[in-house]
Amino acid sequence: MPRRLQFAARSSSHPVELERALERLASTADAVFLREPAIDPSTPETSDLDLLVFGRVDDLLPERIFGRSSERPIDVIWLPSGNLDDPEAFAKQGVLPHRLLSSRAVHDPTRRFEERMRLVEAAMFEPSVQSERLGAFLDLGFLTVRETGITRDFPPLALFYLHMAYAALIAALGDSTRTLCPNVYTRPFDYAPGLEDLTRLRLVGPFLSALRLEVELGRVIDALWRVHRVVSSRFPEPSWPDAVRSSTRYEYRYFLNREEAAWRIAAASEMARRGSPANAVFYLRLLAYSLARIPSVHRHALEGEDASFLRPRHAMGPELRALCPEILADLGLILGDEATPAQVSRTLEDILRLKAETLLHLESRGISPPALREWSPFVPAPRL
Repeated sequence: MPRRLQFAARSSSHPVELERALERLASTADAVFLREPAIDPSTPETSDLDLLVFGRVDDLLPERIFGRSSERPIDVIWLPSGNLDDPEAFAKQGVLPHRLLSSRAVHDPTRRFEERMRLVEAAMFEPSVQSERLGAFLDLGFLTVRETGITRDFPPLALFYLHMAYAALIAALGDSTRTLCPNVYTRPFDYAPGLEDLTRLRLVGPFLSALRLEVELGRVIDALWRVHRVVSSRFPEPSWPDAVRSSTRYEYRYFLNREEAAWRIAAASEMARRGSPANAVFYLRLLAYSLARIPSVHRHALEGEDASFLRPRHAMGPELRALCPEILADLGLILGDEATPAQVSRTLEDILRLKAETLLHLESRGISPPALREWSPFVPAPRL
């Protein structure tokens, strides 16, 4: 369940998987924080163990450690150790301070990082700090709404971008109520029901329909496996040119891994069994989008070019039609249940309405985000 801001209690017992992971990480990690509770109560059967690791890396890098079949996987987010040199600056970084304050130190030989975590907590809700953090959430909404104009030729993909705008608004509402929401971009419906009670806004029912989340999970899973088979066979990890950033290499490896897909599908199935089918569909749509980025990133790598993994440089529809057209039908089913342009337009209206309500809610709590860019789809310049 989501928690209001507070430190997790210390525990001296570690799952055996964590002990093995710490043995592996200790030589390169300056500090390791474990998400609490260690076993996610919403998916106890398939829960992984989430680690935030500070070490000698140059960017945020995702990694999954799979052990024996009977062991839980370990999800690792690597961050440069220097990121905590300025706790106030770290507290402004969107969801990352939520992730840190949802965790406890399990490896911190110098105690320096735990002390800095306490400084992050102290700075978290200083008005200027919270304002900038909220600005980061709301700017993500701007970027994803803008992207719907670029992806208008592939409506299910445009609808998926509105999923992320919705999650950004849930993140802003969570932050305003001091609700820790570290997984808001993957499972927003862990938080939306509780935030309905706190804000008196309608955050669940209307968006199950608007985001077309009431779809049969089995159809999504079958289509996702078809997409994974095509992408993994045709676009194996390339020999990376020096120009490609570390984060892109790690994300490519992370999302292409078949064990990762199998684990995420199992976790989504458990979410649905335990009463959260909307989270399950949302969760797998993010994986499908990540798989859809692989053909483009692969092409750029073969050409010796750098490319962000999750943020496309060009419209994705034309690239996918050129590089991997056989996955388009399945992507349409997964990302938006074959959404139409009219449905995308209606969902955008719902998102913009929720944005206005969110801003009014922030104002009612005396919270002032920075000046926002207008949330509107990109409109290409007319040809001369």
